[in-house]
Amino acid sequence: MLSSCSSLAWLSIVRCHLDDELKVDLPLPSLLYLSVAHCRVTGIKFNAMKLKTFNCRGSRYPIDLTQSLELKDADLYFFYSVTLEYILSKLPTVLPSVEYLYLRAAATLKTPALLENTCRFSQLKYLQLELYMVHEDADNILSLASILTSKGSSSS
Repeated sequence: MLSSCSSLAWLSIVRCHLDDELKVDLPLPSLLYLSVAHCRVTGIKFNAMKLKTFNCRGSRYPIDLTQSLELKDADLYFFYSVTLEYILSKLPTVLPSVEYLYLRAAATLKTPALLENTCRFSQLKYLQLELYMVHEDADNILSLASILTSKGSSSS
């Protein structure tokens, strides 16, 4: 149904329980805003080249917005735990052009030695990070600095 909505500019999907992937392979050339909240899906894949804003609230599942090269604002609120590895290695590939990132989630800070090989948020200008951690991760709190170094270098 969504594939035939080429003029669709704003889409909010709330409490949609597909138990399958929310997938639109055909281009949605006018879609500027996408919000997926409290849905039971196994993944999100949209071909929306002009998408500017993406909001996601709920479980963490695979997100493919790689065609959305104009995506500037992302607001992610994951109800379940994510790892620092996911934040540093997966999110930059899913959101390569994001400038404003709001991320709220429970997080574990234990990471393998891959921090030198993380991807970069090369366009990131603003980061609001709310990570809820377990007491056992308190000794590893400095690993959060890796998020700041994953921003990439900027030229003056």
